[in-house]
Amino acid sequence: MALIIKTTGTEAPAGAEKLYRDALVAPGTLLLHDFSNRGTLQNFSIGQGDPLYDLGRDTSIPLDVDNSTSMDYNTEDVSAPELTPGRGFSAENLGVIPPEKSFLGFNLGRSLLEYLYTQQPNIVMIIWARNPGPSANPIVTSNSSDGGGNGYPIRVNFSGGTSINASIAGAAGGPTSLPGLIQYSVEYKGEGEPIRRYVNGQFEGEGSDAYLFGDPSRDLVIGKDGPSPTGVLYRWLIEDLDVSGRSAEDIVKKDWEYCTGTGEYEGLPTKRPFIDTL
Repeated sequence: MALIIKTTGTEAPAGAEKLYRDALVAPGTLLLHDFSNRGTLQNFSIGQGDPLYDLGRDTSIPLDVDNSTSMDYNTEDVSAPELTPGRGFSAENLGVIPPEKSFLGFNLGRSLLEYLYTQQPNIVMIIWARNPGPSANPIVTSNSSDGGGNGYPIRVNFSGGTSINASIAGAAGGPTSLPGLIQYSVEYKGEGEPIRRYVNGQFEGEGSDAYLFGDPSRDLVIGKDGPSPTGVLYRWLIEDLDVSGRSAEDIVKKDWEYCTGTGEYEGLPTKRPFIDTL
């Protein structure tokens, strides 16, 4: 007995967009970028106008979240930026911010921020990052107003050369000191609930009470929004836990094991190239 599979003989046109999904994508994924995943960038290029794809867009777009964007850097004073050897994105080589622009890098617009404002969901944000030097400026930022008028609903900040602070709709309890690579995660459970922090796959503790996501007043930007940020961003994921039905603890642990090639991914080719030191 033979199995015959009939095909139409048609092929996608040259240059057609391909989606390389990630094992962490699930219903409720609002955003996932992994600069070591071929689906995030075309040929790992971050030249002028190159697209940045959301690996979870087949789940985020039905939720009315569109993270489409492309690279914009100052071509007058720098050569084309490149990813680090471990395939991470650094904003330090994007050039000086010209007077007519308020940012350089990838502008994700306000779609994700508007979703957070209208839905006020229970979410988790996971970042993989490295801080190679002193910086007081975030590599991921939005200065959208929040419910309490207190600052940044999404921010990944590097400071002092050894600390990383990632916050969602409120303080995450202060920076976590890490010389080098870190998986750092924060969970937002709702207004008045403490921000929960996770480091390298494990629950670390609770921070300040969160406030509401506010009506966005500016776009969400990955890149320069001030002088010389020096952190390197490798991967970040934002998931609506109300939609996915998963717990922050489970997805943080799963992401850790996926990127390090341990646990349920032991022996599988999932270890990311930036996992050189832990």
